[in-house]
Amino acid sequence: MADMTKRVAAGMTCFFLLCAPGMSGNPRLHMKINAHVGFAPLDLFIYVGVERRPENRLLRVVAESDDGFYRSSDVQLDGERSAPVNTFKFRELPPGFYSIAATLMDVRGKT
Repeated sequence: MADMTKRVAAGMTCFFLLCAPGMSGNPRLHMKINAHVGFAPLDLFIYVGVERRPENRLLRVVAESDDGFYRSSDVQLDGERSAPVNTFKFRELPPGFYSIAATLMDVRGKT
């Protein structure tokens, strides 16, 4: 269905948001990350907008660092009755460079 990845960097003293390009024009997912500047460990809020469609069943957000740190969270979706925006909070991310990815899955588990 759709996926999106953004890149962020968390340092010992600051947190930078480095936005990757969108999803090649695919409007099904929109991602916004709260932190532009901050201190590590950092609580990261990720807002993912999902186009409402009957086949939408699962939204997964993953934060993965170049150093092997991994955190993920799933939200069950109820097709057209799903919330248009879902909020994810990853607490106390350690310093590092991160890829933040959102993946939308349909009733067959297809992304």
